Formats: sequence, structure tokens, C-alpha cells
Amino acid sequence: MSNINILDISTANLIAAGEVVERPAGAVKELLENSADAHSKTITVEIKNGGTSLLRVTDDGCGMSAQDLEKCILRHATSKIKVAEDLENISTMGFRGEALAAISAVSDMRILSKQAEGEFGNVLYCSYGALKAIEQAGCPDGTTVICEDLFKNVPARRKFLKKDFTEASAVVAVCEKFALSRPDISVTVISDGDRKFQSPGNGNLYETVYAVLGKEVAKAAIKVENEYASMRVHGYILRPEFSRGNRNMQNFFINNRYVRSKTMMAALEEGFHSFCPVGKYPCCVLMLDMPPYAVDVNIHPSKLEVKFSDDRKVFDIVFFAVRNALSKGLYTQSETGLQQQISQQQNNASVGIDKAVQTRVAKERIGVFANSEISDPIEQNIQQSKRVCSPAAELSYHTPTLEPLAVTALNIEVPASRVEIPVVEPVKDTDFVAQQPAFTEQQNTQPEFEYIGEAFDTYLLVQKNGELFVIDKHAAHERILYEKLKSGACISGAQNLLLPLTINLTYEETATLNNNKKYFSDIGFDFEAFGTNTVILRACPMGITESEAHDIFCDLLEKCQSSNNKAAADIFDKALYSAACKAALKAGQKNDRYHNEWIVKQLFENEAVLYCPHGRPVILGFTREKLDKMFKRT
Repeated sequence: MSNINILDISTANLIAAGEVVERPAGAVKELLENSADAHSKTITVEIKNGGTSLLRVTDDGCGMSAQDLEKCILRHATSKIKVAEDLENISTMGFRGEALAAISAVSDMRILSKQAEGEFGNVLYCSYGALKAIEQAGCPDGTTVICEDLFKNVPARRKFLKKDFTEASAVVAVCEKFALSRPDISVTVISDGDRKFQSPGNGNLYETVYAVLGKEVAKAAIKVENEYASMRVHGYILRPEFSRGNRNMQNFFINNRYVRSKTMMAALEEGFHSFCPVGKYPCCVLMLDMPPYAVDVNIHPSKLEVKFSDDRKVFDIVFFAVRNALSKGLYTQSETGLQQQISQQQNNASVGIDKAVQTRVAKERIGVFANSEISDPIEQNIQQSKRVCSPAAELSYHTPTLEPLAVTALNIEVPASRVEIPVVEPVKDTDFVAQQPAFTEQQNTQPEFEYIGEAFDTYLLVQKNGELFVIDKHAAHERILYEKLKSGACISGAQNLLLPLTINLTYEETATLNNNKKYFSDIGFDFEAFGTNTVILRACPMGITESEAHDIFCDLLEKCQSSNNKAAADIFDKALYSAACKAALKAGQKNDRYHNEWIVKQLFENEAVLYCPHGRPVILGFTREKLDKMFKRT
């Protein structure tokens, strides 16, 4: 048995650094928290090559003296707490005294710091855990931490870093969370000379959301405010139509600290129950202020997870805040929009229609009578015609002059479903003779299968070559779409969207999209970057409807993002499963005969399509002999 060894200080520091600083984004997070605790009002983060070549964080906080500067890189050196009892009432972002020690152990570091009352500042030189010198220097008030060649002395750690763009996106994402958590601090992020964003720092959360997450997110925000039992929740939730296929846009903060809280997540999603579609997750920026003694933040190395003394109270305050804000926000906005549209129609009327008829037409345009049934067939045709007219033409209809009596006076029989007046053209004998052979041939052609019907809105019944087939509609359509996407058959038939879709992404999703740009293009997605984290989607694969293009695009991104440890091709292949499943016709959904026969035809043309991408069978066959045996007719 080997002897127990006591590790030297440098090795122990490297191990400790691995717990605190896993990647450049971890180092930036710790430095931002130190700047916030120093009462900074402005913070600038600069990185090069994803933060591995250069990482610089500059603030205008209180600064450090020469004595404190010498101590700050030692392990467990902190100004936040003094005794164990202080851990029960933590009100600062940092408190363990490990950040600067961990970062200095894996980088070539310089720290410039000056206090407001000091005439000169000081600079500390530290190379991979070894203090080199502390000298006086001219520098502005505050602290600047410069780290170069991160993880150069830990090749194993550096080998597992992602591409520079991915690491840079992770750094920007951390800065984004911090900026949202502290709207009173102006945060500027620069990556390889390109400014990613700058928050205003005026204490206005809405303006910070606008600057960090973008215009579309801010426009969809609904304000949240609630107080209960010494706790206060405030912030913004996004309207249900902005729900995502993942939780990347859920931002929770407790006492200005970004956290991942299952309690708050469950309360948010329960508050959106009946508002949010199944399989979608709401988006939010929610701040929870509560007494420090009621929450424990010292249970996770990166302080991302917390424990509450009373989970039920936290759930309740978030749930009721979200529910009330959501109901009130949707009702108020929809009512206002309704009145505005009706008023606009009334003011723009250019024909002599009385106000009652005009208001009725305006309401029909915005869907007030969308669910009402029109029993009269003539009136039904009028309404269908009006839906495809321009607004000006629509208002010019004078409905009282179009009455069924005008038709019945001519003794024309009105069909029960609709009125159609066929146009009959004279037929020449030569035309009939020319068409007769083709007609005879078509009559004699035997169909390749006989569609019988659909059972339970799920299973298609088809007869072919003396055999009865039962087809799982969803599984068959799913497999067909998957094969088309995988083989790239949709490239030549990619459909342009009538209106390009604007999709707001997180910085991690933007990095994933850049790494998998070729795969998205190969299956038919045509898109271009707009700004920092916004994409304009102009075309999607032919097998996907326009209404599903946004969700499937985001789902593919989420699947690729959650499988970083696998080969890119394998990631994307499995991500297509989800896309095909989402786009396929759903079991229990009533479909017309035309679409069902199309599925059957596609299925019989590709004999390899026997199972869906998840492994479930697509089609089962029953011969006449097998059926006779089942019914004991043999």
C-alpha cells in the first residue's frame, strides 16, 4: 500500500483552481462578482481568443491598498466575512476568498488597483501562483485584473476547452446574466475588438433587458411585481407566444445573484399553465429579494444552486406573481388592441355604411366572430370572399343588398353546402375523340393500393395485393420526414418563407449555430446573422410547415447544444429525430383523405421505412389467410 503524501502548495492550488475556474467564463464570473462587491458603477470586460490569450476586467470600484493587494492572491483571503457566523447572513457576491488565488494559479496575472484617496496606485505581478513584485504605478481609481495565457501550465485543462468562438460566447453569456442581475452597473463586453453589448447602468431593469436581450424580447415583456412574507419578486415575463423549446431564456436571480432554482422554475411554469403550449417553456427575467438568512448560497462550487428555508413560500410568491401579471397583461393588451382596431376601421371608412354595419365588419376582421357559425350558404360565400379582399375593398361591401332573396326570385336551387355556377364551354367532336383514348386508359389503370379509411384518427387502413395493412400515421409521417431531411432531399425543394422569421438566440445558441452552420444549410435552412445574437430565417425544408419552422430550428439548436461531447454529425443526426417528430402529423388529429393517401404512397415507395426514428413499427400487414385463421374460418 502506498504512503500518504501531503501535496505542495502549488499542486494544491492547481486542484483548487479546477473547482473554481473550469474555463475562461468561470474566471470572468468571479472577477465580476469582486467588482460588484467593490461598489463599482462601470465594468468593462475584454477578451481575446475566447479569453485564453487575454482576459481583462476593469472597474471603478473602491480599489485596494498595497497591503491588501499582496494578500488578495492567497487562498481563503477575503474581506467579506470574518467568522463562521457570517456565513448565515451573506449579503455579498463573493465570500470564500478563492477566486483570485485560483485564477492566479493558472495564468500570468497583473492587478492594477488604486483607492480614491491615494495619490498613486499599485501593480502586482504574479506568474502561475508565484508572486513576482508589487510596485507603485499611475492608474485610475478602481481595479484592473489582466490574465494572459490562461491554463498554459495545465495542458490537460486547456486541451478540453472548446473553440475560441464557443468560449467567447460562454464569457458573453456570463456577462449577460451579470448585467441583468445588476441593472445599476454599466457592463461593457468586448470580444476580439468587437463590442458585444453595453448595459445602461441606470438601475432600470427594462432598459437593461432591451440592451442585453434585444428589442423583440423587450417588446414582449410583461412586468411582474409581488410582495409576500418579507420577500419581493419583480422583473419581467415574456408573452406565451415567445415560449421556447428549452429553458435557456429562463433567468432567475436571488438577491442580485444568478441562480438555477428548480423551485422558481416550477413556479414559473405552473403559472404559465393553460397559457403556454405543451412542450414549450416560458421565458423570464425574475428577481427575488429575500432575507439572506432565509437562503443558503454556500452549497455549490460556483454558487449557482441555493437552498431555501421555506420552498413553499418561494413557490407561492413566484407563482401568484406570474399568474396575476400574465392574466392582467394579456387581458389589458388584447382589450386595448381590440378597441384600437375597431376605432381605426370606423375612422377610415370611405363609403356610406352605417356605424352598426361598419363596426360589425371591423370586428369580423380581427376575429371577434371567428367562432360564430354562418348558416346561410350565400352569406357564407360572401364572408369567404371578404377574407381575401384588401381592407379598403372589404369595407366597401354593403351586405344588406346581397340577400338570398335575390337568388330565390330567379328560382335557382341553392345547394346545402355552397353555391357554384359552372361555366360550360362548347365541346367539339374532335376534342372528344382526342380525349377518349386517354380517358379509357385511365379507367383501366389499376390503383397501386386501396385506401379504406382511418381508425381512431391514428391508424390508416389500406388494402394492397390481397393484404390488409394497418399504418401508424404519426410514425410513418415522422419516418418519411426524417429520411427526407437526412438525405438532403429538401435542399432542392427548400421553401422560402413568406415573411422571414426573426429568432432571438442566447450567446451559447449562437455559438452552437456557428459550429453547425453547414448541417443546418444542408437540410434546407437558409438564415443570416443580424446583430450579435439574432438570426433571420428566410427558408426552411419543404417537409416542415412555416408555422413550425421557428420551433424546429430552435429544437435542433437545443439538441446540438446539449450534446457537446459527441461528434457533430452524430449530434445533428439525432437532432433530426426531434425535428421530424415535431413536424409529423399527430395521432388523434383528424386529417383529410388526400394527406393520408400521400403518406401511404410515400410509405410504399420506400420499403426501408419500416420503423420510426424512435424504433416503433410503422406498418403491420395481415394476409387473408391470417385473418381467416384469427376468426377460425379455416
